[in-house]
Amino acid sequence: MASLVAMAKEPITAPGRAALLKPVESLTQPEMMDMIHSAQEDYRGWRSGDPLKAHTYEKVQDWHVNIYGDGPQRNDGGKPIEPTPIRPIPETQMSHVTPHGEDLWQATGRLGETVAQAAQMDGADNAVKGLQRGLNMLNEANPLPSRSPAYGPYTKLGPVDEDGQYGPQTDFALKHATARLGAPKVAEALALGRFNTFARNAQRNGNPDGLEQATHAAFGPLLRAPRDTGPKVEAGVLQETLNGIGAQHHDDWQDLKVDNWIGPKTTEAFGQVLKAEDSDTLTQTLARRMGML
Repeated sequence: MASLVAMAKEPITAPGRAALLKPVESLTQPEMMDMIHSAQEDYRGWRSGDPLKAHTYEKVQDWHVNIYGDGPQRNDGGKPIEPTPIRPIPETQMSHVTPHGEDLWQATGRLGETVAQAAQMDGADNAVKGLQRGLNMLNEANPLPSRSPAYGPYTKLGPVDEDGQYGPQTDFALKHATARLGAPKVAEALALGRFNTFARNAQRNGNPDGLEQATHAAFGPLLRAPRDTGPKVEAGVLQETLNGIGAQHHDDWQDLKVDNWIGPKTTEAFGQVLKAEDSDTLTQTLARRMGML
């Protein structure tokens, strides 16, 4: 996993792609031109349909709207008038930072270390799948914002391949999400992705054993100090989630006691719910109850 951590903390060196990781208000004119060149040169052949190509052009449009406004083209005697900036064009390139002001590469490097730590318990394949699944859930729940009515809506970015391999696609998705939403939201996404990966496996093989360890390993680091051995809030939220879903599918459902402990009864109920409800829906319901989506 050392190569994953090294890749996660490595800055994006391709200028056009690097510019996509900054707020459009901060971009200089050369950075805008870098995006144009990237859209023209980096997506040839089989990559021509990559949604990131369309998104790059859309960010170029946003740059022009930010600098010149989105009013109609003005003409003088039939000749177009050169637009006048409505605000100064940035002259100095800013560093890559998260919405919270943290150095982006330090933030993504730390997230890479978290994935590596998860791999010690989950295995490398499942840990990376957890990250990929979490990024997809995070992006689905937090679509790109609305933009100027002068243009259509943003092209929806394609999902990350959930193949358990940390390559350039996953690396850029990690950095794009961290730049857009911040490291804490990506850390939550990783936790949800880890839980979802466990739930998918449990549903596929019909074996929910290990639920307690998987749940606390995923969510515990976000919610408490490692030495805290008291009742665990994520266990209670899971019990509430199972009660809500279980009653919808089973006439004879008996509510679990919400005591913040995952024991045999909660594990059995988890397996019972997975016989009637999709593991992804279960995870998303849990995420909403925890305020993570």
